[in-house]
Amino acid sequence: MRCLNELLIQGIDKEELEIICLQFFGKVSTAQKENTIIYSRNDKKPLLEFKYKNDQIQCIDKHDGFSNKDFNELKITIKRIADNTNNVKSLRRGILFSDYPIKGFCEVGDFINLVPVPSRCPKSPGSGFVMWGKYPFIVEYSYSRNIVEDKYTSLINAKRWYEKYSEIALLLNLLLERGVVCFGNSAKHSWLMNNKGKSYYGTLGYGCNNFKNEIKEYTKGRRKINEIDPKQYYSRMFLKDRNSKSINMEVPNDLIESIKTYYSLNGQIKRRFLDSCYWLHVSKQVIQYSISAAYIAMVNSVEVFLNDGGTRCKCCNQLKMGIAKQFRKFIDKYSPGINDSLKKQLYDLRSRLNHGDKIMWGDRTTTFFAGSATNFDDQNKFWAMQYIIKNALHNWLVEKGQQREAGD
Repeated sequence: MRCLNELLIQGIDKEELEIICLQFFGKVSTAQKENTIIYSRNDKKPLLEFKYKNDQIQCIDKHDGFSNKDFNELKITIKRIADNTNNVKSLRRGILFSDYPIKGFCEVGDFINLVPVPSRCPKSPGSGFVMWGKYPFIVEYSYSRNIVEDKYTSLINAKRWYEKYSEIALLLNLLLERGVVCFGNSAKHSWLMNNKGKSYYGTLGYGCNNFKNEIKEYTKGRRKINEIDPKQYYSRMFLKDRNSKSINMEVPNDLIESIKTYYSLNGQIKRRFLDSCYWLHVSKQVIQYSISAAYIAMVNSVEVFLNDGGTRCKCCNQLKMGIAKQFRKFIDKYSPGINDSLKKQLYDLRSRLNHGDKIMWGDRTTTFFAGSATNFDDQNKFWAMQYIIKNALHNWLVEKGQQREAGD
C-alpha cells in the first residue's frame, strides 16, 4: 500500500521522518533494489519501504506484515511531532571563528545575533589578520524546538538546532569578507602545541561555557559592527585594498536581506545553494593543508549550479554545452567584467588540478618560498577565483531576492 502522503506531512521533513521511523521500528537496511531502504523489527520482516530519487523520497510502501494498529500508531506519532502547538521558537548559541576580531555586535534580523565571546573566555594572543579562523565569536539563533520530550523529539531537536547552526555558518562564510570556520559535527584530533612549546594529542575545539542569558549584557555599550556597501565590500580581495585602517570584522549592509532571501528559497534550489556554500566552506577549511584541494572545492561551489544547467542531447543524454562553457556563462552573468582570457585560465587551472596534471607550487614544497614566480602566480589565481566566485554567489542571491520582491 502506498502511504507517502499519510507519513510525509507538513511540519516534518524527510530526515525527521527517517529519524522517527528508525526509532519506531529499530532496524533499517538497504534493499537489493537501488535507492531503497526497508524498516523492520527484530524478526527482520520488511514492514515499511522507502524509495528514493535524487535523495528525495518518491514513494513509501506499507508491507502486509505491518499491522493497521501499528501503522496508525506511527501516524499519530508523526502528527504529534509535526503539530505546531508542540513546536516553539527557542534560542541556541554556537561558536564560529573569523579571520578578523569582532569588536561590536550585529543583529541580523530578529533571529540571528553575532557577538564577541565574553571577556573571561579564551582568546587568541596578538591581533591583526590571519588566514584561518583565529578569532572566536558567538552566533545566537532561533530554531523550532518540540517541547514534548521523548526518544523521537530529543533526536529531532538536536537535528534542528545543528542544521540551523550549520546553515548560518555556511551562509556567513559566503557573505562575510574572509568567511568563517566551524568545526562541524564530528570530533577532529591532532597533535597540538601550547604557548610553552609543550606538545600533546588533543581534540580540536573551543570551550566557552556558562554564558546563559548574557547576550544582552555584552551588547550594552557596544557599538554595532561597521556596515559597508556590498559593491565595495565584495571588491576587497586583500587586506591592503581596504579603505578603512580597521582590521576588525565588518559586514555588508545587505547581510540581513541576503539571509532572509536564502530562507525564502524553496525545495531543490535552496538545497543547491546550500551545497554551493558547503563547497566554499570546504575550500576555507582545507586551504591550510592544500591550496590545490581548496581551489578545486571553491570551483565546485559554482559547478553545483551547472550539472543540470544545460539542455541534453536526446540520443546520448550528454550536455550540449560543456561545464567549462556553462561556468564562464555563469560568471559572465553574476560576476561581470572579468575578461575571457582570465576566466579560461582560472577554469583550465581547475581542470588540470582535478585531473592530476598539476599541483600548485605551495603544495609541492616543504617550505614556503615566496620568491617563486610560479608560487605568486598560483596564489594570485586562487585569490582572483575566490573574489569572482564569492561575488557571483552573492549576486545570485541578490537576484533571487529581487525576483521575490517582484513576485516572480
